[in-house]
Amino acid sequence: MHGGKVENHFGKTTLSTPDQDSNLDLPVIGKAMGRRKSKRKPPAKRKAIEPLDLQFNCPFCNHEKSCEVKM
Repeated sequence: MHGGKVENHFGKTTLSTPDQDSNLDLPVIGKAMGRRKSKRKPPAKRKAIEPLDLQFNCPFCNHEKSCEVKM
């Protein structure tokens, strides 16, 4: 609007200014509300992984450390 008369819905005539809509004096909301906190679960804790033995007792003749496994 560029100034002039405006009739509202109640039949009353009011004067309009060119920047009437930009002077509303509304509070700025943006950063004042704060940040939302994430509700994601924290990552699962890793279990301690121990290396496997490469030599075992022989299952057939019971000799100690006679079978070797390569991975």
